[in-house]
Amino acid sequence: MQFSDLPDKITMNQLLFYWTFHKSTLTLNWIFSVAIAMVMLSPWMIPLASMTGGPLISLLYKEVARKNDYYFYFNRGLSKRALIVVSLLFNVATGILLLILIQLWTTL
Repeated sequence: MQFSDLPDKITMNQLLFYWTFHKSTLTLNWIFSVAIAMVMLSPWMIPLASMTGGPLISLLYKEVARKNDYYFYFNRGLSKRALIVVSLLFNVATGILLLILIQLWTTL
């Protein structure tokens, strides 16, 4: 993966489209993450699964069932690779925040 695929400057309008794409992957991601946490009986699995397996399942679903959605974003100047990278970065940031919150919650 090359960093040249990401734009040098991201405008607020582009950020809104990245966020819209990311929101479209959240439902399946969180269903998968909570299911894995329930199977493993560990609250620590929710952020870990939401950073790893959940996004992969969501993006696989997007690739198979909603492939035409990428044309909408491409017409606004956003590449498929950039959408995936930014969405994964959002997932990692959310997962790290959840790990910190769970750590604080368990130490109280």
